[in-house]
Amino acid sequence: MKTLKIAAVLALAGFTTQAQDLKTSQLPAKVQGAFQKAYPQAKDVDWEMKGEYYKVEFDIGRFDHEISYDANGTAVRVEKEVAVTELPNSIASAIKKAHPDYKIDNVEATQVNGKTSYKVEIEQGLFKERKLYFDGNGKLVSDLED
Repeated sequence: MKTLKIAAVLALAGFTTQAQDLKTSQLPAKVQGAFQKAYPQAKDVDWEMKGEYYKVEFDIGRFDHEISYDANGTAVRVEKEVAVTELPNSIASAIKKAHPDYKIDNVEATQVNGKTSYKVEIEQGLFKERKLYFDGNGKLVSDLED
């Protein structure tokens, strides 16, 4: 009997997780329209319902994107990988000064309520990595060894 209960709980958990994935046809027209207008070149598009938001993950070229829309088609959170050259000069300079022996490996920009922040992954050789978080003004918020 105990095994049956565990199996039932696991089956229900699996079903609940799957139920959050969405097909494009299940999206509100405003969400579909806003996404298609802003990102017509998107590839590998995956939608899911996350709380009250419609979250989409997709690629453009070699860069990953993740956007959360409200039911009206407004992008409330935009997270995307960007080229190192798109990093503000103040941040790039701060990184070179604080970590001269590291190279920038990955840059991710996140925009919420019109404010952009950055997560920058840097590396030194094969085994030393750090994650640096900057606010929109270029101020270092966090420097974590990875």
